[in-house]
Amino acid sequence: ILLLNRGMIDAQSLLDSDWYSSDEGRRHLLACQPKNGQACGILERPTTVDSSTNLVKYKVLVCSPFGNVGKTALIARLCGHQPPKRHWETPGLTGNVRYWPVKLRESSQVVYFQVTFWECGPSAEKNNRYVLPMAIENSDCLVATFSLTNKASFDQMPNFINSMRERCINLCPANLPPNFLLVGTHSDLIQQIEVSHGDLQSFKNEYQTFRFGCGGSSESSQSPPVRPDVLDFMNCLSATLLTRDRSVLSAAVAP
Repeated sequence: ILLLNRGMIDAQSLLDSDWYSSDEGRRHLLACQPKNGQACGILERPTTVDSSTNLVKYKVLVCSPFGNVGKTALIARLCGHQPPKRHWETPGLTGNVRYWPVKLRESSQVVYFQVTFWECGPSAEKNNRYVLPMAIENSDCLVATFSLTNKASFDQMPNFINSMRERCINLCPANLPPNFLLVGTHSDLIQQIEVSHGDLQSFKNEYQTFRFGCGGSSESSQSPPVRPDVLDFMNCLSATLLTRDRSVLSAAVAP
């Protein structure tokens, strides 16, 4: 997966990434891993989360103007379970919960992110006008997704992002506009890639670039106990949301 993150967020300056290799960090991460490869339910919580836990909740919409670009597989990977082996269209509107612990570098506080990844199927979106507005409403971040093996899906990204920004004006709070992340999938299908590095160059001035692998298990037997690409993505997402909320808070308390 190729991630292009607008705003040049430096997750390392906000979050202690070395914490995940410590005994404390591993304990928190292991508590957040799904049991038997199953997705976490809406009402389920890790054993390390209780009434005293610093818990923040976010809604993230994974979206694309095209079907079959790997949105469902991306969400599965980020939520810690195996992606489906065969493609099928997402029925209606779905939500998958991922708990993610972080340690703030500045205060050494441990904070849990409860991220619900939303996705709507192309047919449901097309046949029911209320589905996409419902998915966008009050979102904290939109993950615009294209396939590196489908040049048309990449070419649509600028217009798609502008269109989604316009929709967000009426569906999200004015003081809390959602962040946007841009993700390119199917980077493991090297022989079929249609989007070149040159094509991506136009985004390089606005977006920070990361590379992730797609194959293999969702979990890691090493330390920390999650795939490095998932850890990088979730930390980047967490830092992006923290930066947005800090900016809003600073503006609210300014004289």
